[in-house]
Amino acid sequence: MKQINGEIEGILRGMIEKRERAIEKGEASGNDLLGLLLQSNMDSGTGSLRMSTEDVIEECKLFYFAGMETTSVLLTWTLVLSMHPEWQHRAREDVLGVFGKDGRPSFDSLSRLKMASFFLKFRSSTKKYKSVETQQIRRKIVHVCLKPRSTANESNDA
Repeated sequence: MKQINGEIEGILRGMIEKRERAIEKGEASGNDLLGLLLQSNMDSGTGSLRMSTEDVIEECKLFYFAGMETTSVLLTWTLVLSMHPEWQHRAREDVLGVFGKDGRPSFDSLSRLKMASFFLKFRSSTKKYKSVETQQIRRKIVHVCLKPRSTANESNDA
């Protein structure tokens, strides 16, 4: 783990130093998260508000791994909803009922989504399980999703 962490930090340190040199030369820093973070950091001057390179590295790791977790959760719910079309239908009806076909979500209106609230409560309740159990649940979901489904004719023949 320490070796992997060292490699990640080395790669990020190189990227940060390259970007900082480009910003100092007046070149565009880019419209990505690292560029915005470094530009903001450099604009804050040399005082106590400025982040150290180590702080920037930690922020990059945080966003990367948090993004992986978010993607994992999104894919898990995609699989769950694909396995249960009735839930997917209820969630879609809930969204259309609250926002309409062309409605724009707002912070206040999000709390009126009953199915989304259900999914969030379910997600938070699964956090109490140990990570090994959660991995087993995810493996089971993937196994069920990858299992070939029988066609309508095969189910009628049985």
